[in-house]
Amino acid sequence: PSPRPQPQAQLFAVEENTSAEKIRFLLDRIKRDPDDFLIQNMLASSMLQKVRETGSADYLEAARRASRASLASVPPERNAGGLSAQARVEMAEHDFISAQRDGLRLTQLDPGTINSWGVLTDALLELGEYAKADAAINEMRKLGNDTAETEIRVGRMLFLQGDTANAQKHLFRALAFALNI
Repeated sequence: PSPRPQPQAQLFAVEENTSAEKIRFLLDRIKRDPDDFLIQNMLASSMLQKVRETGSADYLEAARRASRASLASVPPERNAGGLSAQARVEMAEHDFISAQRDGLRLTQLDPGTINSWGVLTDALLELGEYAKADAAINEMRKLGNDTAETEIRVGRMLFLQGDTANAQKHLFRALAFALNI
């Protein structure tokens, strides 16, 4: 008999199947209603996750199409999720100036969410605008105190500035928040 798969391998297989099923479901919904901006936003997010998992530019193109379709259906003033998806596509394409522009617009349209400030922070870090990134992180903290999202960004900023010891502390805190320990 063949050896039984390890539980962890089984988990990854289930996650992969779930991801593929989710994408198929979203694509089917879009075929029926291409103007459903919420589904387009979800598809863009799922495709960006596939980019991170596979490195495939095909998924990046699909994420770009979904974010554009979302914003074509409902403008950013009523569709912060579509603008966020577009900014995250721009980050993945290394178009950090456009991502910064869209991140700034997000903070103006939806200043009460950590996501808006996180998008802006990520772009600012990539552009080496550490003082502005620090200010954006402080806005995040005002909204949600210390969270995995804020700690990851603080750790990344410290690492980029060469403070690896403190960066490591913040990254471990982010992990603890994410694992809820």
